[in-house]
Amino acid sequence: MPEVLIVNTRYQQRLFNLWLRFFPVKYANSIYIARGSVLGKNMEVGFGTRFNGPTYIRGTGKLKIGRYCAIAHMSRFITSNHRISGVNLQHALDRAMEIAPGVSSKSNIALGHNVWLGDSVLVLPGVNVGNGAIIGAGSVVVKDIEPYSIYAGNPAKKVRDRFDDRIKNALEEAAWWEWSLGRMRRAQQFFMADFATLEVDEAVAKIQEQALQSDQDVT
Repeated sequence: MPEVLIVNTRYQQRLFNLWLRFFPVKYANSIYIARGSVLGKNMEVGFGTRFNGPTYIRGTGKLKIGRYCAIAHMSRFITSNHRISGVNLQHALDRAMEIAPGVSSKSNIALGHNVWLGDSVLVLPGVNVGNGAIIGAGSVVVKDIEPYSIYAGNPAKKVRDRFDDRIKNALEEAAWWEWSLGRMRRAQQFFMADFATLEVDEAVAKIQEQALQSDQDVT
């Protein structure tokens, strides 16, 4: 079974959404989508990601979500929007006139790896969210989110960075989200470490040391 859940046809979308009316989706023993969610027809969800409460996805653009993301209750993704440069704004009227509905060129949403969205976050078309970012509950995301940063508000604004730039770079190079679960379990002390209490040099060394050990671990 592939490690990525892909929904890219109307049939798949309808099948998943029918199932989600009554049951959660558990895919590849790692991806979890809560009952009551509504999926879009063009989406990709990475290994280990969880939609921990009902999530709503709509639009004609693509939604791509990385590995080990945590999506909280009532999060929403809108992957496309109405074109506003023409005369008409209603898609139903476009179809009645037998013309293609006007869609804005700003579309698609991408979440990196290990992103955490709080309850009731709304992500709008064209947004890219970096690895390790946190978006506070109730936020409306209209612009790109920097990796390893915390954003909140309407519209969402940067609150602070999670880590020093050197730590961020080390984490990007380590790409721990690609490790096997077995490797992660053997690195429990690394994942339990409080990086806020470590000096930058110490934190970087810890990340690099663990990354090397994991690279050499082929079992």
